[in-house]
Amino acid sequence: MIHGSITNIGKLDKPVSELMKGWIEQINLTRQTILCPALPYNTTMLEYLKACKDFDVRSAKNAMGAISNSLMAMPGAVRSLHPTHSVVALGASASEYVAQHELDSSPFGPNSPYQKLTLRRGKIVMFGVGLNSVTCFHVYEDMMGSAMPLPIYLDQLFTVPCKGPTGNITMVTTSCHNPSLSAIRECERARSWLVEAGAIKTYTLGDSELSVLDARLFTVTLLKMLAEGKSIYGDIKLTPTQQQWAAECRKVLD
Repeated sequence: MIHGSITNIGKLDKPVSELMKGWIEQINLTRQTILCPALPYNTTMLEYLKACKDFDVRSAKNAMGAISNSLMAMPGAVRSLHPTHSVVALGASASEYVAQHELDSSPFGPNSPYQKLTLRRGKIVMFGVGLNSVTCFHVYEDMMGSAMPLPIYLDQLFTVPCKGPTGNITMVTTSCHNPSLSAIRECERARSWLVEAGAIKTYTLGDSELSVLDARLFTVTLLKMLAEGKSIYGDIKLTPTQQQWAAECRKVLD
């Protein structure tokens, strides 16, 4: 899964689309799959859902920048059917990654490309961006579910008519991130934990840097942080039941 900002890397001698094409030509797409988040908004999730009338996987805006849009425009690329956190995929397992995302009641559930990437021990590549751009931070929260010691989601659910690749309409119900928690979320709080666990490797790239995260170890580390009273939202205290559930989630990832 790619998260990136071309403008933060420095001056480039070719357009983003041409650079992406050249890079992808070096990847064996019969064996590998490339993913990019394709969220259709750059406001808060709540603001978007309140105004959202429908979602069309064939034409919905992709607000995630030039890299994600370039991937989405390539022949063979597919996009998951989810009104808030869709993902575009290209390559060997693209269809498997995007399939049934619409069945989950939260964006990062077991049918989501994000949790599939985690369970399949995939990689998250970041260039020109920091940890706050990594959407997979929410996987451990959805694994914890109601045992999460913070109200990650609002009580209100939103149902959005979603049009699939053939124009068929599916009513997708999703939870919505709590904007008060989103406002205090600081994912860089996890960096030292990730470095110590060996879950992240960082290299210089132009005027910025490139980092590679091991998706499974990334989520395992976040669960360990949580068990020790630390989170991307600040210090926290877990009940014995919540501690037990965090341990069960780690077992799933072993």
